[in-house]
Amino acid sequence: LPSKNPKMPPPKPPSYINPTSFPIFSLSWITTTSPSNEPASQIAYSGGGGSAKTGVGNSIILNTHKIDTGEQICVNVHLHPLRGMLACVGHEIRLYSFTATLLTVAHCDESYGGVNCAAFSLCGERVVAGCENGTVLFYTYSNDTLTLLGATKTHEKAVCSVMIRQDRIECVSGAKDGTARVWDTDTGDELAVLKCSIADLPGMKPLKQRASKRPMPILVRGCAYGIDGSIYTVASAKRGRAFLTRWVLQGKQYVEVARVACSESPISAISISEDRYTLALGGVDGTVTLFDVETLKPLRSFFEVHDLPVTCIAARPAYVGSELEIVNVISSSADNKMAFLTMRREKMGWTAIIVILVLPILFGILAKYFFEECGDEFTTMSFDKCTECMMNSLVAPGTRPGIMIPPY
Repeated sequence: LPSKNPKMPPPKPPSYINPTSFPIFSLSWITTTSPSNEPASQIAYSGGGGSAKTGVGNSIILNTHKIDTGEQICVNVHLHPLRGMLACVGHEIRLYSFTATLLTVAHCDESYGGVNCAAFSLCGERVVAGCENGTVLFYTYSNDTLTLLGATKTHEKAVCSVMIRQDRIECVSGAKDGTARVWDTDTGDELAVLKCSIADLPGMKPLKQRASKRPMPILVRGCAYGIDGSIYTVASAKRGRAFLTRWVLQGKQYVEVARVACSESPISAISISEDRYTLALGGVDGTVTLFDVETLKPLRSFFEVHDLPVTCIAARPAYVGSELEIVNVISSSADNKMAFLTMRREKMGWTAIIVILVLPILFGILAKYFFEECGDEFTTMSFDKCTECMMNSLVAPGTRPGIMIPPY
């Protein structure tokens, strides 16, 4: 698809963009095992026109199945290879099978303001959800039933993301109150508070921004667990730089051990690959960037892939089927686009290969010719004489009889 910004063309092949029929606000990508024991990608995404009468319906797409969510938009989907798909629709947490059959519904108190996000544990026995009023909900799952264990409200503003650690012992939530909080998944007890910072690092030039009378609130739009149990958070204000922070457990507290500026504009979506080696960040400027979790250095950026802020992003699962073998990350936005991005470069054509092979040969021949014609000038080490001789050797002056190029 052509980019609306003439300065930024679509991503170069083999990355590509697929159009969608409605704005997308949530995305999940995992792999399961096919009947032939081959890895098969499962992709779910949701969105629509919201409650406004735009003529665009609200839907969830689960592989080839379409689920109509009526006037309520599904703001979050989460796939689990054994359980199916969690969907946050209004005040409900719904669980669907991979054939789009509704298995169970957990109804949440309307005072929570709606459910923003939900996630399964690795084994599929626990579910954690975050709500608009800052409440975090803890569920146990068995026999196609979600049973509420507890609800805790210490976040002062809306919860943006949740994730359960691989061992299921604890989970983390990020919210618009500038904090990420760590919880015990069994009891709902708060274990730690991670106060995120967006202060410029030493030596960093401040950005030119519109002056504000009051400090801008810090938004923690994403959080994720690394392979060693460390926590990664992304924080920013409504404008200005975004900062990626790594937190490590020391004793009973998580301590900030590294913080880098990951974008000149706010980050709106985050995902970590299943192998826990790569972080994928989506920005409000439509840019997608892949980061190495160990060094916190960017691996590759895809500038302005989307015309609107990236609303959701899904990093690569551990094993991917052949149809998406080269894809590292999938991103979506309200611009009705889904981008499939890869760090691989397009294979070189025969023309480029021939040029690369022939150019050094031609350069060598030309260098040998110049040395034979201008050897005496080279020994003088005079730049002007060498340049004049080389030009006269390549293009004959008008006073010389014969043709103007070698061999004259």
